[in-house]
Amino acid sequence: MAVMAALLLAYCSTLQAQHLDTLLAAIPRENPELKALELEYRAALQVAPQVDQLPDPDLKLGWYVQSPETRLGPQRMWWIFNQKLPWPGKLGAQRELALAKAAPALEKMAARRLVLERQLKIAWHELYRIERKQEYLEEHLEIYKGLERLALSKLESNQGTGVEVYRVQAAYNELAYQMKQLEFDKAKPQAEINRILGRPANAGITPQGIVGVPELPLNLEDLMTRITTDHPAIRILELQQEVSRRALEVNRLESKPDFTVGLDYFLVGKRVDADPAGNGRDILMPHVMVTIPLNKDKYRAKEQEEALRVQALDQYQLDQLNNFRAMVEVALSDYRAAREEVTFLDDQAYLMRAMMRLAQSDYEQNKRSFEEVMKILDNVTVLEERHLMAELDTVLAMVDLEFYLLF
Repeated sequence: MAVMAALLLAYCSTLQAQHLDTLLAAIPRENPELKALELEYRAALQVAPQVDQLPDPDLKLGWYVQSPETRLGPQRMWWIFNQKLPWPGKLGAQRELALAKAAPALEKMAARRLVLERQLKIAWHELYRIERKQEYLEEHLEIYKGLERLALSKLESNQGTGVEVYRVQAAYNELAYQMKQLEFDKAKPQAEINRILGRPANAGITPQGIVGVPELPLNLEDLMTRITTDHPAIRILELQQEVSRRALEVNRLESKPDFTVGLDYFLVGKRVDADPAGNGRDILMPHVMVTIPLNKDKYRAKEQEEALRVQALDQYQLDQLNNFRAMVEVALSDYRAAREEVTFLDDQAYLMRAMMRLAQSDYEQNKRSFEEVMKILDNVTVLEERHLMAELDTVLAMVDLEFYLLF
């Protein structure tokens, strides 16, 4: 019983995973690329503790092969200890620079997640479209079956011809062939979804839920103004500018002197030929060293480099904003055109289905020719395909708007 319960739970989880929202929620924890980007971000954060520490001290130890004589005795050995001290604030600036360099990695992960979500939405809705098309093709197969029975009945009563029967059978076979091809068509969107979720490419996916024509958000203008502050693709450029500003601060501090403090110690032996005051006294000598950066050209060049980089990032940001706004206008145009077509085709579909029912009834009563019935049926098939594609176009346009406007 426990095994059966576990299998039932796994089966229910599999069904639940077919809903679009559930699949989208699984991307951060299942997608290998996002996991790698998160690890890269965490690795970048570990640079900061490496650069805000004092340099390791130096300790030199030596001894004399031939001891030099001093007034207080021969020198036997010596050691020198040095500790470098950077200009005040330099270590903190290096830490802030390292953290600033890590920050874009987090936004890169957010931007990549948006791209993956967009790709998954497109693939999921394509899979949904295929299954919807299969549903209405099945309805048309039933219609052709009924028309075939009617054609056979008319043939038996000498009111129809064998050609009509064959025509219906040929049309039925064509739709049945399309149904088989649609099964093959599912492979591509399924593979795309499974790739994004880190699953085997052939794992089966059955879309759950009902997709209608989405509505535009009411705060569209507010969303447009928030692109500059909220979208990670724009935020990355802002954070890269912050990196340049932090680099300028580090460059300024690097142009300042560094100090080294140290202590020299010499071990002195006692004289045996005399006994002066302080005989054998060791030598202790503190010292200070200053590193003066005389060559200022490289610091001025670095300053120019980062200033120019900030200006370049400004232009990249402006170009990205213009591109986003253009893409939003394109998506809005696509949505409105598709929405208008859906509205038009809703009315047309109602009329065509009513016409199809009347045509079948008229054909059964010998009031309408077989050719007219087949033509109307073909028109209904084309109309439903157009309607389905128009609905999908509204959804895909909304997917693009969600990607750019983050709602």
